[in-house]
Formats: sequence, C-alpha cells, structure tokens
Amino acid sequence: MRLTLTSQAADSENSGLANGEMNVVGPERAIRVDALHGVVRTWRADRFSHKNYVSRRALAAYLRRQRSPYAERFPPPSTDSSLLTVDDSTRAAALACLIARQRGHGVQFFVNPYQISTGEPYFFTMMDAYIDHRAVSCVSFAGSRYSLATPDDRRRLRATLKRCLRNLQPSDSLTEIHAIGRGIAGRLLAVPDHSAPVTLADLHALQDAGVSVQSHGWSHRSIDAMTTPEFEEHVLRARDWLRQELGAAPELYAVPFGDVDVPEQWRSLVVETTFLLDGSLPAGFRRPRCINRTDIAGMVRSR
Repeated sequence: MRLTLTSQAADSENSGLANGEMNVVGPERAIRVDALHGVVRTWRADRFSHKNYVSRRALAAYLRRQRSPYAERFPPPSTDSSLLTVDDSTRAAALACLIARQRGHGVQFFVNPYQISTGEPYFFTMMDAYIDHRAVSCVSFAGSRYSLATPDDRRRLRATLKRCLRNLQPSDSLTEIHAIGRGIAGRLLAVPDHSAPVTLADLHALQDAGVSVQSHGWSHRSIDAMTTPEFEEHVLRARDWLRQELGAAPELYAVPFGDVDVPEQWRSLVVETTFLLDGSLPAGFRRPRCINRTDIAGMVRSR
C-alpha cells in the first residue's frame, strides 16, 4: 500500500449508529442482546475517535431508565431480561463495564488477549486518531483520491483503510496505519488514552467487580482472512489464555468486526455461543447458538 499526499490544512465529521427492536430468527426464544464499545468523558460527533463510543453521562442515564437490570449471565433468565455486551480490550470499554456494574447491571466484556498481553493498540483506534488530527487537505490511497476537507470523503477513506487493514496480522496492520497516518497527520501519534488497551491487572479488577469476561478471539483480525489452522489458534489461544489468567474459560465468543459468521466447517471449534454485530441483518438468532446483537450507541446518545 502506498499513500501520496498533497498538503494544506485540515478540518471533521458526524456519525451515529443505528439500532432497532429485536427480530428473532430461528426457533430459540427471543433474547435481546445489546452492544456497546465504551465511553468517553465528553462525546463529540465530529471525532472519528469517538465514533463507536458514548459519553459516560449518557450511559449512566440510559442504564437508570431500564425497567429491569441487564442479566448477569447468558442466557438471561426470562424474556423480560436482556444482555449487555461491551467489545474490545480498551479503557473506554472497561469503564463502560464498571459504570454498568455500579448501577446494578450485568455486563459481558469481550476482550482480545493479544492487545492485553502486548500492550499494542488496535489499528482502527490509531486510524481514527490520525484522521482526526489530519494536517493535509487531500490524500491518495489505493488508486483513489480523498478530500479530507469533506466529511463524506473522510468517511470513505476510513472505510477503505479499514477494509484493507482488517485482514492483516495485528502487528502488520498497526505498522501500516502508523506509516499511512504519519502522512495524514504529519507525525506519529500516541494512542488516545480512552483507546489504550487494558492491562491484566485491570482485567482482574473488572472480574472482581462482577464483570463477566468473554472471548473476542486472540486478536481483532477478521476471521474471513484466516486459514483453518489460523482460526483454530484464534479461538483456542484466547480460550486458553482466559482460562489461565482469569481462572475460567469463556462461555461466549464475539466475532471480530461482527459482520462475518463462523463458516460451517469451523463451527465445531467454537464451543462458545457466537455473537455477531451486523447492522445489515435482523437482530436475534441467525442459527442455533449464534446471535446477532443490536448496537445501542445511537439510542444511548439520543436520550
């Protein structure tokens, strides 16, 4: 991948995540499963680095309004109960889990042990930071030109970068985004504090607070780029790490990026219930032991 730049100064954008009512597919009973990615102190619509987050205050208010608390475990004990899940091994995600626990709600925290054990941030958190701190007006990438002065082109660039980098090994995707980002921002950036990975000590503290820690796979690499041995390692290595470090094997597995189901020939490797997060599909059971979740970030922000 090669990035060429023309320089001029910079500018920002707006996003929100849609959500809807649960539409269960399959014979299983209706189970509402909600998803978030974390909280920031003050959410800004013009920041890509806030794209998947909500403000702390908004989450606290949303949780107070719930008629009944989110369930502690999956499956919830009744159709009146629902499940709250939080994805990715970031400080923002960990804080969302703690806010939920402090208000009497159960929460499932899906983590990637690779980020925790290496301390490396996710490539997409750095990608968002570089676009937010852009110092040029235009970039060319993968044969297309993007005007960073317009929100639509910034969104297009983000989507292209994510599509190109999500299939790489995590260290390779991070190296690539730093190389690309240096051209966008004119300098190397540190990971934003809210997007920094949690530590193992943080994870123990969350577990002590009653957070249920679950598997997001070893790393956040897209599973549709994996071979069978790679997927097996992705699932088993995460399971073994969580068992060794936290004393309990995960019961749930959330597919990285959430938009690709586990291929049929690999499903015997996944003993955990599989969770997706695909806004193009109805929420609910997609097949036995596979549930598509609802991203509630937009709902949380809007009330």
